[in-house]
Amino acid sequence: MAGRLSALLVPLLSAEAAAVDVGPAGSAECPCVNQSSEVYGFGCASHDVNGTEEYPECGDASTAPGWCGDQWCYVKLSECQVTVEPSENYPGLGWSYTTCGYRDSFSRTNITESLRGKTLRVQFLGNTGGWKGNYCTGNLGEACVDQRGFGPVQNFFDLVVGSAGIKVQQISELPEAVYAQRARLGQRSNFDLCIWATGMGFLDLCVASLVMLPRRSDASPFVSLWAEPTILVGPTVSSAEEVTFGQMLSAAFRPFSPELWLALLCVVITCSLVITYFETSQHGQFNDIRSKRLRAAEAVYRALYSLFMCESRFEPQTLGGRIVGLGLAFMCILFVCGYTATLASFLVEERRLEPNVEDLNDAIRLNKRICAHPSHILTLKVHGVPESNIVPMSVRSEILPSIGVEESSICQVGVLSEEDFVSAQATNGGSFCNLQRIGPAVGSHMVGLSVSEKWSRQLSFAIMAAAADGHLQRALRQHHPEDYCTAINLATQNTAEPEALTVQSMAGPFFVTLATVGFGHGWSETAARGQSRASSPWWVSWHTAPARRCSRPSKAVRRSGRACRTTACGRWPGRLPPKSCTWPLR
Repeated sequence: MAGRLSALLVPLLSAEAAAVDVGPAGSAECPCVNQSSEVYGFGCASHDVNGTEEYPECGDASTAPGWCGDQWCYVKLSECQVTVEPSENYPGLGWSYTTCGYRDSFSRTNITESLRGKTLRVQFLGNTGGWKGNYCTGNLGEACVDQRGFGPVQNFFDLVVGSAGIKVQQISELPEAVYAQRARLGQRSNFDLCIWATGMGFLDLCVASLVMLPRRSDASPFVSLWAEPTILVGPTVSSAEEVTFGQMLSAAFRPFSPELWLALLCVVITCSLVITYFETSQHGQFNDIRSKRLRAAEAVYRALYSLFMCESRFEPQTLGGRIVGLGLAFMCILFVCGYTATLASFLVEERRLEPNVEDLNDAIRLNKRICAHPSHILTLKVHGVPESNIVPMSVRSEILPSIGVEESSICQVGVLSEEDFVSAQATNGGSFCNLQRIGPAVGSHMVGLSVSEKWSRQLSFAIMAAAADGHLQRALRQHHPEDYCTAINLATQNTAEPEALTVQSMAGPFFVTLATVGFGHGWSETAARGQSRASSPWWVSWHTAPARRCSRPSKAVRRSGRACRTTACGRWPGRLPPKSCTWPLR
């Protein structure tokens, strides 16, 4: 069966390979020149498979690059509609792997080599904000003079230049034609000026953290570096977590788990019962208590009293009672130490710093004023923020100082890039620590480098390859600002005066105390009513008839000395008859 299947698949695979082979003429969209000629480069063929004078590395099959066996041919540039590269040997012609059905691996392999030794015209710009860009001393927002600057972008660019073997010619002054182009478009930024210079061919590269706006991408090609999040920032306010009624009652008991409370009660009551058992002997503390019920009640009472007073309330006289009493005292000491050690953390109301809104939708609902740079206003409008609530800020560094909790503040929240916020908080060892990021990112924008059309492909490949190797992330980590605000806020909370206990935190003990008072009052009232119904001793009240049937017996009955168990002896409470309850004779 396997042999038959193989015999069927071989013709199919051969037919498929023949269908993929476009032949020596190439594709109709880009036909080869002189495809019937056997001259090098004419007609689709593996012209470099055995090595040539120009590419001798293809001669050794063990070390030859992968593109050596790929097919290509010369084509006319004017008649080719697919990927093609101009030829340096034949004017008007180009060479193409695509028309022969192959990917151009040759260009990808040698793309960085085409930059090696080349001199590129580069202008270094000093970014005005954030921390990920390029920064020049004394040249914020301007071209760097006599310096390249410092920062993640500059560090990453140096790595790319070193690995690709590029020579750099720093350009500080640009031709008047670039200024004239910028003026015609009504732009004033020096960043826009550099971007127009690369688009017009006066520069090969602008080194700075450049936001890839639509108008900028139309002026010049870009190589993207990263996507910068746009975040919502607002002031923090102190707030406490809402608690339920059950949590409020159980706050004072939370240092111990319910299982531990139950185990503790069982141990203490058991020890008390054992002590009471020993102390009911002849010389014990409770030798006068004969009722088992009273013994158990006394043991439970003294057990709970010992637990709440954190000391043993027994005075045992027997050896066994004293030994068990020592164990009970030890348990009480451990209980009070463990309970009080963690009680304060549960009773004190936990307060934390939270933003004054939950997210952008909450800010819209609460009609908050939002400060934003003009580049972020479109993002806010897309999210449905009314234009009347947007406060434009032409300078990015003015957004954070304008945010406040008070209604008189310029705005209650702000929108800016994440790197601007991180950089601002790292200023002066911790600034704007009263502000906090709110919710997820509300948007993002691409950041990259503008390059000339001439070197866009080569520079894109070199920059993307270096970024894929992790050089960009390492440069960003190396220059990441220190987070001062977390340590400052933590220190402020630790040194702040502790919050006073509130009625809410002590609701549990109050409830237990009031419940105990109510239970004791009810028990006392019940006992008092029982005592009023039978004021005589128990041996009289248990053997007397109800008061309505009580009557003085006749003289005959009294003289006979008959037992008066059925008569109303209790009518004269001042007299205590004997157990036979016989009436005395007069």
